[in-house]
Amino acid sequence: MPAASRPSTASRYRPDTAKVVSYTPSIKEVTERVIQDADAWSQTFVAASEAVGQLLLEAMQCYRFVEKKSIADVPADAGVVLQEGDTELLVFRFDQFPILEKNQLVVYEHFEVLVGLPSKCMAHAHVLHKKVSTPLSASQAVILIWFDTIFAFHVKLHAYANWGVNTQQRTHKYQREASVITVMYNYFGYSAFPKMATAFCKCFGHFQWDNVGPVIDHGVNEGLKRPVNLKEIASVDTSTIAAFTTELKEPFTNVFTKYRRLFPGIDAESLMIGTVWHSVDHTNMAWNMRDVLWLDTSDEKYGHLAECGRFVRCGFVDDLPGSSLGGWLPWLCWPRKFNMKKKADFYREVYHEAKKIDQRQADVMDTCIIK
Repeated sequence: MPAASRPSTASRYRPDTAKVVSYTPSIKEVTERVIQDADAWSQTFVAASEAVGQLLLEAMQCYRFVEKKSIADVPADAGVVLQEGDTELLVFRFDQFPILEKNQLVVYEHFEVLVGLPSKCMAHAHVLHKKVSTPLSASQAVILIWFDTIFAFHVKLHAYANWGVNTQQRTHKYQREASVITVMYNYFGYSAFPKMATAFCKCFGHFQWDNVGPVIDHGVNEGLKRPVNLKEIASVDTSTIAAFTTELKEPFTNVFTKYRRLFPGIDAESLMIGTVWHSVDHTNMAWNMRDVLWLDTSDEKYGHLAECGRFVRCGFVDDLPGSSLGGWLPWLCWPRKFNMKKKADFYREVYHEAKKIDQRQADVMDTCIIK
């Protein structure tokens, strides 16, 4: 909504005081107005097709990228909707795509999304199930990408982090603490979340979607495939996340080698996935999904997954309030950011290398799984 057309707070929530001397709106009236305003903002702030591009390009989902296509190579009857100025298409493919139907695991053969460049907006999406291809709206694609992000893809990063910990070592006190926290969060995230989901569905939900365990297991068992063509989108103009993670890999490995004696039994790549990749993905999830109302619970096919996605976005994505104060109030919050380390050590040196690439991403790097 253009700034000039936005109603003022006064005009939205109370009448002109020159005409009404005393006015107190009812709780119901205020609630209805807040919901109406929030719904309007969710629809006008960003188009669903643009949200699709953000969720794929500015998160670790960028690793789903398969190839670039020229628009000339796309058949006229393919159902591709391009934005003005688009010249290329980015293909993202999710093979063996897990979802919930009637609260039971269902695996599609694949889910494919085409994103136009340079607009970074969705041009087409479809799912293939039982050899039948079904086109999707941009709103439906947002729901499916978000569901995959939170349950089938992001959990892979948690799983790899298990090879980047050592709770028994005594050579690096801080790293041992980070390892204990990672193990704790992974355990409670896997074992406790389904119970919280069940409680939410029983008390507040309109749908039953709490059987997320099989979806998580499917995502973890699939593993992370090494991207072949990721460098094609690894630029600040296309995907800052792809650029940041690919460019940081070599400096991270070099610094790890320098401090190798302090990390016995720990795999360097797993440590990077469990710290840098995980925290960057978490933070960008919040930046990308700025409004839970973008997830349309009224969708007849995927409304239940949208409600599930809203639950996770509201309660499990953002940092805890005050958690960034650990560097200044260590007795209150554990200092878990790479940039909170005051002395020159592994974490501080990695941060120094990371901020040369992208300081915004470097500033959100956590030293463990802590959310």
